[in-house]
Amino acid sequence: MSEGFCSWCFQKSNPVVVEDCVLERNLLECNHCGKKIVKCRACNNYAKWDTITIIEDGKEKKKRIKHQFCAEHQHEIPNFETANAKLCSPSEYLTVYEYASTNLSKISKVGGISLASAAVFGPFAFYVARAVGGVVGVAMGYSGAVATNVGLATIGGGAVAAGGAGMAGGAAAITGLGTMLGGGLGAFVGNAYMSSIKGFSIEKIRDGEEPALITINGFLSQEDEGHAGWQEVADSNFTNRAWYHVNWAAKNLAELGKYTTAHTSAATIASVLTKAAQSASKVAAKAIGPAATVYQILQISKNPWHVAFVQAEHTGILLAEIIRRCESSEFVLVGHSLGCRVLSSCLQALSGTEYNGVKKVHLIAGATGNDTKVWVEAKKAVSGSMINYTCQNDKVLKTIYKVGTFFMSKPIGVHSIDVPGIENVDISSYANGHMECKSKAVQFLSDEQI
Repeated sequence: MSEGFCSWCFQKSNPVVVEDCVLERNLLECNHCGKKIVKCRACNNYAKWDTITIIEDGKEKKKRIKHQFCAEHQHEIPNFETANAKLCSPSEYLTVYEYASTNLSKISKVGGISLASAAVFGPFAFYVARAVGGVVGVAMGYSGAVATNVGLATIGGGAVAAGGAGMAGGAAAITGLGTMLGGGLGAFVGNAYMSSIKGFSIEKIRDGEEPALITINGFLSQEDEGHAGWQEVADSNFTNRAWYHVNWAAKNLAELGKYTTAHTSAATIASVLTKAAQSASKVAAKAIGPAATVYQILQISKNPWHVAFVQAEHTGILLAEIIRRCESSEFVLVGHSLGCRVLSSCLQALSGTEYNGVKKVHLIAGATGNDTKVWVEAKKAVSGSMINYTCQNDKVLKTIYKVGTFFMSKPIGVHSIDVPGIENVDISSYANGHMECKSKAVQFLSDEQI
């Protein structure tokens, strides 16, 4: 048979014929992964066509995987040829993530798992971990809950797969994912996350020296703000550095900017929760009785705060995948608010790789938890210093964030991160609120000792 890419392992294969077929295509076996494949209906690559054994409800079951098209023509992977490509800079990410072929399949881009719908969650990292596990499981040929459990077991999230919740399980799953970044499976996972992040892009703002600056927004004052809010930071503290800016979920972040500015009192928080319950789907609304807890209401909330939580984690893993491909480059990462949640996820994923090009990290008014286990893992990905800027005048983090996480998480923008190697700097005397922290932190950020 002719050489072509296998949709199971994303490697070029010279498959052997296992079974001659008259009415259908010959059944083949990949010489790399040993999985059964058939010729894609649209090209010379190979589609998945195998029967696998799964364990569901404690019983072994057979599941048949029969795809008409290869992973590229189903948009499970953007481009076979560039799946293992290395990048000279983050802004070249489309080299890997631009689709080479038309999507000819009617199935979901991620094999039945919709990451974009993952806005309903309880303990946050638990659900993110399950999303990560699901993507990996699908890549291995599984589906549904089985894909999640198998995927989590593969990347080290066994406690989550078994039904446990909490930050440790989520951190383990995200960290374990790092071993897959930078290659074919990394492109598969990154492609799945990119499809759930509206408006994702990485801009090259200017040329300069390395380590290059990467900035990431949290709440925005307007949708088209982009990198403008970082101009003073870049010009004052990182004058000679190359600069890249990560855009993600701009519309949602702009909504959050207005949302959090208007809802910082106890009375308005109660109003927000009521509206969240009212906006829930009819099915979810039935689950809310007179004795419904704040936790239950927040679980079915569709407000932009919760959606952004999930998208931040997805963005972080995608950013880690892209940075991992820039193996000869070095970076200084700076995030504000939910941008710090992006960095938390990014660094956890990178800690599971051999990449050591993150030289310094600045976390400003971080809207993400200070869980020790998470930041111990994140710090492993940073070869230099890591600084967390806190502000006791931040009503957004003291009210909306705490209610939004059912008081289960202490935001790093208010509370210290008690991990060796992470410095905590209080800027309360300079900043009067959440949105002001970014501009006031400029006098503290340093480009020295990198």
